[in-house]
Parts: sequence; structure tokens; C-alpha cells
Amino acid sequence: MTKRWFSIGFLATAFLVLVAVVSGLYFKQDWKTLALVLNTLPFVVGVVTVTYNYPPLGLSSTVPPTALQMTKLSMVTATLNWGDTDVTATITHNMALTAAELTSLFPVPVVYAIALNGSPSAPPPFVSALGANSITVTKSSVTSSGGTFGVVIFRPETSIR
Repeated sequence: MTKRWFSIGFLATAFLVLVAVVSGLYFKQDWKTLALVLNTLPFVVGVVTVTYNYPPLGLSSTVPPTALQMTKLSMVTATLNWGDTDVTATITHNMALTAAELTSLFPVPVVYAIALNGSPSAPPPFVSALGANSITVTKSSVTSSGGTFGVVIFRPETSIR
């Protein structure tokens, strides 16, 4: 039974990707619109997706910035696409923070809603763990708790370090 549902989900996802690409080419949509359509697929498939927006790695990417890139930067921005049943997401920032910086409660994450699946009365996501190279964001799995959320992660500036 599980294989059957997986196959149906895979076929539905493949069909939606095909429709998005064909309509993007046919209607001469710009690629940002096409990327937005493709980024909504996790709601159909039921998997949380982290899309990194800054530092720019192209249009948008599910690949986090490298440690080398982060040596010169002080911020990472990402978009989380959650389904209602998803409860945790790990966002990799690769800032290589020290134990002293972690004790001082760095990095500083900000999580905000972009688009909600349903009722705004669902508890908002919160940061449940700070790490030297990643953070963990957690939310409840109640109905209408999913949506698209923005995340900004700030590292300590050189005046603090």
C-alpha cells in the first residue's frame, strides 16, 4: 500500500513539474515565477523544503552556502515551505561559530510568516536549537499550521567577535 501511494505521489509531482515547465515556456513566464510555482510543490508532496535566498547561489537553491562563502558574510536568508504535518527543519548557515559565541546566544535567527496554509491562530514556528553551523526550527503539526516562512540568520559582527 505504501509503494502505491508513493507511486501516485511521484506521478502527481512529475505531472505538476511538467505542467509548470510547459506553461512557463508557452506563456513566456519569467523564471522567477516558474521557481515560485516549483517551490510550492512541497505542499503537495508533504516535505519541508529549505530554499536559500542569500547569499545568492543562482535564482534560489536548496544548497546551503559553503563555509568559505560565509567567511566574508554575516547573514543567511532562507525560505521554509512547510506542510501541516512537518515539525522540524534544519537550516545550515556554515558560520563556524565558537562555543563562546553559542553561549552568548549567537547566531540571531528571525522567523516570520510569508504565506499561511490556513488559520493564523496556529502556533508559530520557533527556533529550538542554535548550532555552530546550523539552526533547527520547530512548529506544531496541527491543521493549518503549515505555510511559507522566511528565516534570516545573523552572525556576530567583527566588533562583537
